[in-house]
Amino acid sequence: MPDQLPPLPKRVENILFLMLGDAKMNYRLRELYEYGSVGPDFYDPTAMNGKGRDDRPKLVQHEDMCYRVQGMETDRFESGQFTESNNLATSHPTVFQSLAQVLIFTYDVSSKDSFLNMCERYEGLPTPREGRIEIKLMRIDRNISKNGDVQDKLVHEERYISMDHFPVVFAGCRYPAESVREVEKEDVEAFAHHHPDWKFAGECMLEEDRPENVDQVFRVALEVYHSIRRVALQQGALDHIVDSRPHKQQRSPHCCVVL
Repeated sequence: MPDQLPPLPKRVENILFLMLGDAKMNYRLRELYEYGSVGPDFYDPTAMNGKGRDDRPKLVQHEDMCYRVQGMETDRFESGQFTESNNLATSHPTVFQSLAQVLIFTYDVSSKDSFLNMCERYEGLPTPREGRIEIKLMRIDRNISKNGDVQDKLVHEERYISMDHFPVVFAGCRYPAESVREVEKEDVEAFAHHHPDWKFAGECMLEEDRPENVDQVFRVALEVYHSIRRVALQQGALDHIVDSRPHKQQRSPHCCVVL
């Protein structure tokens, strides 16, 4: 009889990685990680389930935890903000905290412009001050009257995240495989040296017949999240989002992430 796999731990957690970079490249990266192959030959940002897939999360065990890992990609990033389809500007950390546990910044090793764009995206991240990050959130309050009239009101709020830095991973991807390299390793090493809070996940090949190091990129992202989560649990720093109202500004000074 074949060896039986050890039972999964009882502690299971959903985790979402947000990939920032070229849409087509990140689409292939996510597809290769979650399914081992690429869906449609063409990039279709509306095709969330290529080849009839159901976007089930990938189960990954790490130490005493089992994570259900999913990826999401976007290239809609302007002036430090994501532009949503409803034309509301949602600030970078708001999207990060509400949707994703780790940001994966990607660049195409065959494009120096792609690498420089990644550096600019990083500059859009707010700088933590005194152990917390301020969020300027805009949301719509919708009221529907008894006669069916709809009234939308734009509400501005300020929130705070108690954390010392963003859990961020950056990765280089070669696509297509025969492309000529433009980003030198010295450029990557210099960027990593000046951004010690970042974690370099390595480089990967996005060809369907040889998806090199794709799993490793997400493994590094998972390890980054797992280590920060462990520290947060040890320090009791799980109240990560703090309302701006005075009576709710009790917060922990420790770095923490969405659970």
